Amino acid sequence: MSRPPSDAALPPGGSSAPLLDVRGLCVSYGRRTAVEDVSFSLRQGRCLGIAGESGSGKSTLARAILGLEPAVSSGEVLFRGRDVLSMSARERKAFRSHAQMVFQDPYGSLNPRLSVGDALSEVLRVHGIARGAAALDRARDALASVALGSEFLSRKPHEMSGGQRQRVNIARALCVGAELLVADEPASALDVSVQAQILNLLKDLQRRRGLTLIVIGHDLAALRYLANDMLVMRAGRRVLLADAATATTAPGEPYTASLLRAVPDVERALAERRGLNDGSWI
Repeated sequence: MSRPPSDAALPPGGSSAPLLDVRGLCVSYGRRTAVEDVSFSLRQGRCLGIAGESGSGKSTLARAILGLEPAVSSGEVLFRGRDVLSMSARERKAFRSHAQMVFQDPYGSLNPRLSVGDALSEVLRVHGIARGAAALDRARDALASVALGSEFLSRKPHEMSGGQRQRVNIARALCVGAELLVADEPASALDVSVQAQILNLLKDLQRRRGLTLIVIGHDLAALRYLANDMLVMRAGRRVLLADAATATTAPGEPYTASLLRAVPDVERALAERRGLNDGSWI
């Protein structure tokens, strides 16, 4: 595929074309293949859950999608029709204001020396979006979108709970205008009740903002709650790509079925996490 134009702006999306189109992606470390010939498409406003055991290649795939994995050996990652893997440094910087990652460790993802206001202002400055008072206003709006008040602008990571830090990480992605959010086990390091809050937040952002999500995890009940579709990986390969309901009830694929058997009851787990009145997680 020829290199896309060098202008920073990405073309607008269309209803008929996927926002993200991954084609034959391979990642190799010497003789070891971590991701082998993975393909899928994701339309704007939808959520793809990626499941599999530890070491199956889920996180490597996520990094490769965002252009953060230098060991990609072949394949294409098309965002609005443009190949992320062939972008220049300038183009990739522009792309990263459209696609952001939320990592598993909410504390390690934040600079312990910076206040929340400084951290969000810094990312806005780096992307050339806003500075000074304008950056703080945008940071304040981003915090409000994740249900944090303006008082958090002055707080440092050690002054917040794990759930609050993860909300800040999500706000950092939103403040640069990200439309694709790749969340690598975003709630697994948190207490169970806080996990539910973060997953509810992601689902609400998908609904309110039309955010497109890729969520990586082990908890099939959580992934089904969030995802429209499910991609299951084993030993670096895609073994299943199906709608979330099918993947978590009758996948028709042996490895996925074994993952389901490892969960006592997906439907019961979902029910236990739902609120009493509106069906949302508590």
